[in-house]
Amino acid sequence: MTRLVSIGLGRSAPRWRALLLRTSVLFVAVLASACSNYLGDGPDPARAGRAGGGSVGGSGGGSGSGSGGGTFQGEGGASAGSPPLVEGVSVNALALDDKTVYFSTNQGLAKVAKSGGNPVPLGGFSQLNGLALGPQAIYAVNGDGSLISVRKDGTSTMTLVPATCGGGSGAIALDAGNIFFTTGSSLRTAAIGAGAPSDLATDVWQAGGPATGARLALDADNIYYVGNSNTGGQGALFGVSRLSVGNPICMGMSRQGTRLATAKGSLAALIGDGTRLYFTDLTSNGLAPVLAVSAVIAPLLGPAQVTELASLTASNNSSQSAGNALTSDGTYLYFGAFAGIYRVLVDGPSCTAAALPCAKPELVVPGAMATALAVDEDFLYYGDQNGPSALKKLAK
Repeated sequence: MTRLVSIGLGRSAPRWRALLLRTSVLFVAVLASACSNYLGDGPDPARAGRAGGGSVGGSGGGSGSGSGGGTFQGEGGASAGSPPLVEGVSVNALALDDKTVYFSTNQGLAKVAKSGGNPVPLGGFSQLNGLALGPQAIYAVNGDGSLISVRKDGTSTMTLVPATCGGGSGAIALDAGNIFFTTGSSLRTAAIGAGAPSDLATDVWQAGGPATGARLALDADNIYYVGNSNTGGQGALFGVSRLSVGNPICMGMSRQGTRLATAKGSLAALIGDGTRLYFTDLTSNGLAPVLAVSAVIAPLLGPAQVTELASLTASNNSSQSAGNALTSDGTYLYFGAFAGIYRVLVDGPSCTAAALPCAKPELVVPGAMATALAVDEDFLYYGDQNGPSALKKLAK
């Protein structure tokens, strides 16, 4: 409350008091307009600077409860953001370098400048689901199970590992000297330059569709993947040591990884940041689909501690592409839900590995049906199947 004190104003005091009162009200109004009343765990949506985004509980989303993940109902609204980078494409996977967005579709590979412009085709290939980007080339697994590389300028294509033993397009990841990829039930590796490929595991969960492109992660010691589970659920989180001696491919040998965690329902996507693993798990509460987003705090080759970061419930029985898209910029974990793209703080100033979860999910793109996600310092890039299929970007 503002107190006005009159000192030696005599008969003019009422006029001075009125003037001071008007000045005080104006000052308080200016202060109120400059300050925010946002008290949430995540960033202030009014100051986030995103174009077309929204916070959970805003006009595009549902409501949340609890200091952890919370349960959200009724995501909806139209997909927001800038005009599409590329219209009329169904994106299966995304990869970024400094100036360019590379993407795969059921038709093959293409690229477009981050700033926009005409997309450039890089070659027609069957059902490419995953992408990995090297300094000079793009790597992917073709629909027949062969490992291919395509120069970034599109001038040449090479088959690094021919199609063998059936298979199909799956996930792919690189380190400094090796390529790791899944095809059919096999997790394989090959040297980037030359060398015979080998099988590291033969218990990969063979679930079709674009989601298989986001089911492989690396750290300094191990390779992690979604494998077959014999304990219920569709898929489990497995790991195998980088030091494992691989078997020659197509030898009819069974090689299993070590199970770390089992799905409550169906594991949709898996990524890692070198120290933790993150995965989406699509299950049900008995009435409607539920998407859980979880982290493995200690990714060791044995049963691991799993912490749930978020849980969202669909407003109907249609799961669409929920959970298929997952990415991280080191501070936020972005994921596609039933009708929107969300993010959750995973490693911010108030969040440590021992104290997860640390923030409620924030609705970033209302209404989007995300098929793939990628992020850089300034923008979120995503494939959206809501309305005409397109590749879009949004300021973070």
